[in-house]
Amino acid sequence: MPLHNTNSNCNSYPPHKSVKGKSRDNTPVPESTIPNRALKTPGLITLDGRTLEGGGQLVRVALTLSALLSIPVYIHHIRGKRASRGKTGGLKESHLAALEFLRDACGAEVYGAEVGGTEVVFLPGREGRRQEQKDNADSTSRHVIELRNPGSVWLIFQAIYPFLLFRGRVHGAGASTDAIQLTIRGGTNVSMSMSAEYVQQVFLPTMEKIRLHGTTVRINKRGWTHGRIEVGEVEVVVTPLPTTGRLAGFKVKGTGETADGNVVKKITISAIASPAAVLEHLVEVALERAREQFPDADEVEVEVREDSGDSRRMYLMLVAHLLDGWRIGRDWLFDGKMKNTDGKVIAKQMVQRVAMDLSMEVERGGYVDEFMQDQLVIFQALAAGQSEVDAGIGREQGTEHTRTVRWVVEQMLGKEMFAGAVVDGCGLTVGSKRAEPAQANDDILTSRMGEVSWEG
Repeated sequence: MPLHNTNSNCNSYPPHKSVKGKSRDNTPVPESTIPNRALKTPGLITLDGRTLEGGGQLVRVALTLSALLSIPVYIHHIRGKRASRGKTGGLKESHLAALEFLRDACGAEVYGAEVGGTEVVFLPGREGRRQEQKDNADSTSRHVIELRNPGSVWLIFQAIYPFLLFRGRVHGAGASTDAIQLTIRGGTNVSMSMSAEYVQQVFLPTMEKIRLHGTTVRINKRGWTHGRIEVGEVEVVVTPLPTTGRLAGFKVKGTGETADGNVVKKITISAIASPAAVLEHLVEVALERAREQFPDADEVEVEVREDSGDSRRMYLMLVAHLLDGWRIGRDWLFDGKMKNTDGKVIAKQMVQRVAMDLSMEVERGGYVDEFMQDQLVIFQALAAGQSEVDAGIGREQGTEHTRTVRWVVEQMLGKEMFAGAVVDGCGLTVGSKRAEPAQANDDILTSRMGEVSWEG
């Protein structure tokens, strides 16, 4: 997921050959503490965690595909570019929580899984842990993931969601129930991550549009890193794809009367702030600016109006509802980096920025925003048949975050998939023993998956 509330760098996609090759050599980094026998696992894919965006997204996508396809992976220099920017590199608590869930769900053998760890080997499909998970899975298929600190619950959800959809009915993650219930405790509104509002109002409706139905989110308590540190809680219900089912190829673009450009039919506003006077000012200014910025919209309405409980917590999201049902969202969780501490002044500046960001997204003529574009990459890769995502003029190559996800997918699947606008997915099928690529000509992926020992 790209970093919300920031301006992404939309450089052109670097040539495949110049970026690829870094990951093909399975030679460990000199300082590696991973056992040599693990690094010599047949079919092991090696990824340099400093590639492209070089953050946690690379790790999450790689682990998701590893668990989903039972392809072993070794990642070194984890979040290496975060460290180079003066921040802490290595695995964070939220990465480790997602890794541990996937480990237990697919019966993986793991090395290097610790907070701050800069390398990890994930070897899916080992007998013991999977059988133990099957034996211990309860009939209600409920799982609790708990962070001690308010790291983003949505980054955890992002990492495990595809696995639950495609293999949740097959292994311990889903047992034999129709739906999987997750309780995740951590941060709901956190910088550098999707917000709860974005998940509910943009991400999940987009999933419904591409025919991934039956996922719901309920916020029991908000978790914040701003102001007083608080750990929140959400409940997520995921309905996996049916056994032997596949995700059909999809097109995220206009049809019929909107084929020549998107049309905004409605604008919704989500505002969270404190005290009440600042919240009301934020809502009023947002309503006024939205009507000015999008005069042709039939409706402008408030979706969320909530007291944040702390004057240091201010959040605003505007969502454009397009005629074809697609949604484009832009938001800002106030980062406190303003000299003026007057809440009403800050509210006005937030509205100006978010409204302008949304207007620029709409003017591109696409049907998803930059954040949603990279969320769809993994589903394009796994879908059966062709898929296409129109993110507007200038976004054909994607942001750096989108290009990072594409790179990881191509490394893991062993084939170039994103050279053009139309993507041929591998057609992953949900089976009783294992998921298999549906296309007969996917020789590389079939061979790669065949190098792993599958238990039936």
